Amino acid sequence: GSDKYADGVALADSALLVTDLVPGKALVHPAFVFDVTLDSTVDGTGVRGSRDRQNDSWQHTVLDASESAKYRKHEEGYANLHLGFLAFAASSFGVLGETLVRFLFV
Repeated sequence: GSDKYADGVALADSALLVTDLVPGKALVHPAFVFDVTLDSTVDGTGVRGSRDRQNDSWQHTVLDASESAKYRKHEEGYANLHLGFLAFAASSFGVLGETLVRFLFV
């Protein structure tokens, strides 16, 4: 990855449209860029995530935070260039972040 550039791009002839979540915009983009982050699922305290007893599943807080940080950092800038932005995160143990999982099912 890079601090200045995305890791990949899908051109305007893509069959997938990306809607940005920038406040006041919510534009649909036929071309988009994506950024991939590989994280350890263990944070500084040794915790892998938190157990959601209501849904009986693990919440991968590190991956969620990584995706959120990428969206805050890049989404508005790419929207201003008329490009959609997707933040993909995965763990070193092969767990995929929410955005990447949804992208794979399109």
